[in-house]
Amino acid sequence: MKIFINGEPVSFSLENEKTLFDVFGAISGWAADQGIRISCFEVDGEPIHIPPIGTWAGRPLEDILTIAVSAEQDKPAEDIHDLEVIRDYFDLFEKALAADDEKALGEILKEYPYIRQALEVHIKDIFGSAAFDKDAFFSSGRDPASFTPAEKTAMKSYVQAAGLVVRDRLAEITQPAQEAANVSRLLLAVKPSLENVPVLLQSGKDREAMQSILTYTELALKAIRILSRKHGGQEARAVFCRELNGILNELTSAFQARDSVLIGDLFEYEIAPRTDRLAELLMGECP
Repeated sequence: MKIFINGEPVSFSLENEKTLFDVFGAISGWAADQGIRISCFEVDGEPIHIPPIGTWAGRPLEDILTIAVSAEQDKPAEDIHDLEVIRDYFDLFEKALAADDEKALGEILKEYPYIRQALEVHIKDIFGSAAFDKDAFFSSGRDPASFTPAEKTAMKSYVQAAGLVVRDRLAEITQPAQEAANVSRLLLAVKPSLENVPVLLQSGKDREAMQSILTYTELALKAIRILSRKHGGQEARAVFCRELNGILNELTSAFQARDSVLIGDLFEYEIAPRTDRLAELLMGECP
């Protein structure tokens, strides 16, 4: 069996792979370590669904002559370009608001539906939070001259918040090492406050406890995004992130149930102990 990647034959070492799915998994792991992704997978000239499913997945290797893989660079360059466009849009928006330039605002608002679509692709998680739950207001088609001072103030708050988020996400891609170091340092700094969450909840200091929880949650989500873009050592990170995601989902359920005891236990026994490990993974200091 011969394996080709982008038309070039490769000496890909197979070890315990026995089926087509095994080979696909091995090549996918190699591609991830190289920072590329598989866009097409062909067996004996026939395109196969990615990943191989159904009867194809268990197909033995003995009767396969060729596997041809098309691989392309992962898309950080595309992400960077799109995020830069969004950033520039919000910069113009903020300047138009500061100058109270209603003509410019009118033109900028016409473009918002397209920016909204791009936000859905790149930073969908911002929607639903207090700062972003009324963004449809910008797609209302109203004449900027009809906005009240209070509405313009609310619009300015949204634009500034969105711009900060976009610049933050852009930095995660363009300066991953620096962002990883920053998040690692901050995680270790907030660890004592995490360990103190149960005490705060038991003593009725819910506001202080919530601030600690929100701070950690934002840092943890940022850490997971950064880890998802790192190359090499994916398996260890994937296992850790799955565990952490499961705990964060359990935490969400505990909040919905207003179960302060479970919230405190999760932070004391599950989340705080994992903080050092998360910081180590960010810095690449753990296998």
